[in-house]
Amino acid sequence: MSAQEIEQAERNASLTSDRAEVVVVTGASAGLGRAIVGAFAREGAHIVLLARGQDGLEGARHEVEALGSKALVIPVDVAEAEAVEQAAETAYSAVKEKK
Repeated sequence: MSAQEIEQAERNASLTSDRAEVVVVTGASAGLGRAIVGAFAREGAHIVLLARGQDGLEGARHEVEALGSKALVIPVDVAEAEAVEQAAETAYSAVKEKK
């Protein structure tokens, strides 16, 4: 996805409702993924952070919380389908419990 497409997606995102949206971001520990995390956190979304690097995930979590949002850290290698399924179940359960 190009930077222009990401900007358009951010403009189209509806994150200003009365309830916080939940966003799942892969590659959340660095680079473009981390930038996307910051953009959604600034809009008040709660974010599920997926990536392999625990240190980067913790850094992203701290940034999200500093912006007043909530984050769930799930270390996972998205190349492993079973691990991704487990991460999805974990995220779903956490979101379901909050409602």
